[in-house]
Amino acid sequence: MVDQDLVLLELRGRLCYWLVQLRWVAVIGTLATVLFSSWLGVTVFLPPLLFLILGIAAYNLFFSLTARPDRLFFFKKPRTCAAVQIVLDLIFLALLLHFSGGIENPFSIYFVFHMVIGSLLLSPISAFVVCCFTLLLFGFIVWGEWVGLLPHYHLHPLPKVCRSLTVVFSNYFALSATLLIVTSMTSFISGRLRKRERQVRELTVSLQERSEQLEEAYRALEEAEQFKSQQMRKMSHELRAPLNAALSIANLLTQDATVSDHATVLRLMKRISARLNEMKDIVNDMLTLSRLREVQRKVERKPVSLKDIVQKSLEKFQPMMREKKLALVSDVSDPVPTLFGSEEALQEMVDNLISNAVRYTPARGAVTVRLRSEGDQVILEVSDTGVGIPPEDLPHIFDEFYRARNAREVVHEGTGLGLSIVRTAAEAHNGRVEVDSRLKVGTTFKVFLPMAGKQEGSRAPVTGYSNSPDTADEPTSSATVEPFQ
Repeated sequence: MVDQDLVLLELRGRLCYWLVQLRWVAVIGTLATVLFSSWLGVTVFLPPLLFLILGIAAYNLFFSLTARPDRLFFFKKPRTCAAVQIVLDLIFLALLLHFSGGIENPFSIYFVFHMVIGSLLLSPISAFVVCCFTLLLFGFIVWGEWVGLLPHYHLHPLPKVCRSLTVVFSNYFALSATLLIVTSMTSFISGRLRKRERQVRELTVSLQERSEQLEEAYRALEEAEQFKSQQMRKMSHELRAPLNAALSIANLLTQDATVSDHATVLRLMKRISARLNEMKDIVNDMLTLSRLREVQRKVERKPVSLKDIVQKSLEKFQPMMREKKLALVSDVSDPVPTLFGSEEALQEMVDNLISNAVRYTPARGAVTVRLRSEGDQVILEVSDTGVGIPPEDLPHIFDEFYRARNAREVVHEGTGLGLSIVRTAAEAHNGRVEVDSRLKVGTTFKVFLPMAGKQEGSRAPVTGYSNSPDTADEPTSSATVEPFQ
């Protein structure tokens, strides 16, 4: 139940509680009226009237003690509580009128108050039921006194008209018309107010939802802005080192007169070129990451053959493998199911995995590439016999610009963005990545991608990385890498 409904229940509950307080005023006023009428010489029958007033005080005391707004029943069912009170009031008011003149008593108009209260607290149908009950109850008393079925308690010196058909009928008709009109008008106004109240509640809920959405969007914008700032700082830091090195060498060439022989100039120019190429690689990888993040947000899905992508990548790195005399084991099952995704993103992912395997595997080592389907997913596995990843570095290998300590020692060049590209591409296709690594033995990366038709829905997390159980005698590494945010 929404907060507005609780507020409405509490409001109705307090109205019922106010009804209890008003009844104390009515008890005192009725008692004063009876005693004052008796003092003025009007014939009143005190015993039954005093007994009825005592009865009203008794059940009102009960409601004042049990029907408080902080009581559970009263809070959850204020209409029921109000209906019970109104019915009791009508019965006792009808009896008070019976013992004080019946149709001759001008205070029969007091029934109007309960019609108004009932229309405010009850539904329109319930309010009309209460009105009909009132007319039947008082009509029975009037009819009973008229036919002699009930005793008539005449108020002397008022005229005795209880058996005058014209007076009785006209008075009862006027009272009935008054009660019905009051009930109709009050129910109509109350209904309009309730409708407007519901509209206000719905509008309030809608505004709260919109406010929550705006807050969420604002938080997302703040996170995006913070991420953007972090990326700018990282990229600036990574670009500063090769830029400063290239500038230092260029300044040396332009300011040091001793640097004049062709061999020295050529060597320094090569160093400048290497530094500038390093900057170019960083910029290219950052652009690749940016494109892959766009793929994460909005992918134009189309059928892609991962087998063809793997074969293109192997052909691309064949010269490097021949140069290092690496053995290539290619195990591609046939047929490999089709994927839906971005061919460019998947090509970047495969290129980086195979490139890392080739770069960090010593000469005469081996690189293994396996591609197979299992269940409802395609599994790409790239293994090498390279340097492995230290346990303390493994939890961070997917961080941008991060390179393991031993990787920097083996291969000096590198942007530290390759595995970030792998992870981002896998996530963009609802995939996950696992890695198993042993120092000086090798590393295996596994990428799990859903088949075509299985990629809808929420993105699967990039899961933890484990090791084989039979390698306890070797230094092993394992970690859990959270999905890119």
